[in-house]
Amino acid sequence: TKKKGKVSPVDEDPEGKELLKLDPLEEAKKYSSILSKHCPKRFGTWTIQYDVAVRRKKWLLALQALYKMRGLDAGHAGYFSRLVDFALKVPNLEGLSEPAKLVLSEEFPALLKGASVKDYVSDAAKAIQRGDVVDLPFRVAVAECLVKTGLATVGSATAMIIEGGL
Repeated sequence: TKKKGKVSPVDEDPEGKELLKLDPLEEAKKYSSILSKHCPKRFGTWTIQYDVAVRRKKWLLALQALYKMRGLDAGHAGYFSRLVDFALKVPNLEGLSEPAKLVLSEEFPALLKGASVKDYVSDAAKAIQRGDVVDLPFRVAVAECLVKTGLATVGSATAMIIEGGL
């Protein structure tokens, strides 16, 4: 500092032992809220927000993240897979307040366009088979969702990915 240079900060925990004592889910919550505040127009912000909200069992925050993802890119593979994931978890919402259940039951079907989750996934699979969708990440997401919902075996889902050519 004799030459009036910048003082560099000293790392008090260079091995990260104090960081390991913190709750990872709380740290993820903190970072996802920072991202949603400062980068609201980035798709990745809302995928992270969704993932953290689901792990924290904050279903309304997860629903909000799905709406934000749909507004940014409704044809994105990440949106499709998270939407199906949420649809598979919605029936198991125990311990929610009545207003939260009401909001979920009224707002979530709009994301699935009024269809059941199995119909929504099979419609996407049909679009791939017709050749309307050629995006490889989307084909992989649909194949995963076909297996999750029990609509296809792993072999037939894999064939759907490969049929369009890699």
